[in-house]
Amino acid sequence: MVEIQTRDVSKQGKEIDPIRSNETGDSNRSLYLIGGSREAFRTVRRSLLERYVHILYALKMSGPVRKTRIMYKANLTWDELKEDLQHLKNAGLIRELAWKEGIFYGITDLGIQTLFHYSELSKSLRVRSLTEW
Repeated sequence: MVEIQTRDVSKQGKEIDPIRSNETGDSNRSLYLIGGSREAFRTVRRSLLERYVHILYALKMSGPVRKTRIMYKANLTWDELKEDLQHLKNAGLIRELAWKEGIFYGITDLGIQTLFHYSELSKSLRVRSLTEW
């Protein structure tokens, strides 16, 4: 019998990576492989803050992009993305750019500062960094 935990360590002493899956039907859940067995998974929901941070990080790394690119990079559903983009736009963290090719989204200076402060807070609390998602 395999014990289910949020994280586990393999025989080589390496932490097991989360496996992203759409099988759960919820893009805010991550499946963690436990004890080297594909039979034992535990789902962990992402918080709203984590979703916002993933969108900001995707925009920072990709530059101005369309909604679909953000959706794939941040691993969100279309409805979640539309709601989150509206909130981030109202907060001044992202901006909408109307170009002749269509509507693009980019991160603002305030959004970059927010990512920096989130990163600093994560380090002080020893939380997983953005690149580990």
